[in-house]
Amino acid sequence: MADVHSATWPDHANLTEYPDMNDDCKAPSTKAGRALAVGVFDLFHVGHLRYLQFARARCNVLVVAVTRDATVLAKKGRTPAVHEAERIEIVRGLGWVDEVLAQPESLDATDSATSWIAALGIEHVFIGEEWRDSPRWLRLAPRLAAIGIGLDWAPRTAQVSTTVLRERILKSFSE
Repeated sequence: MADVHSATWPDHANLTEYPDMNDDCKAPSTKAGRALAVGVFDLFHVGHLRYLQFARARCNVLVVAVTRDATVLAKKGRTPAVHEAERIEIVRGLGWVDEVLAQPESLDATDSATSWIAALGIEHVFIGEEWRDSPRWLRLAPRLAAIGIGLDWAPRTAQVSTTVLRERILKSFSE
């Protein structure tokens, strides 16, 4: 088993590239001004960390919208394991995230999402690669582009997800 602590990660204050990722993951020479990353961030893990590092390396101001418990319940039929106030506190505790807020409403409400993203003064949105070509983003991406808001896909960290982590935790109790 590989030593997970052996990787050297960049200084959070000057994030420019990521070990074990291809050249597409290196930060560009020019950065977006104000950018948005959105997520549930339940059972915060290295995939969440790398997603936010990816976004941070590409902007001057990183705003993170944490999905509300009620939105997760409506979409997934269950609430997150960690309450939204604690998830917000965890993300806020990352010293290089500039602003953290509870996500005003689901990104599935395309018109409303476009409005609240624009109202935050966002110039660029970073979303996980796994959402590419989803109905939500096929609707939302062109609307954001129409008002000058850019969009990039953050690479997925292989074999890491909250679902996998939940399954591992449950399995460890049954052994």
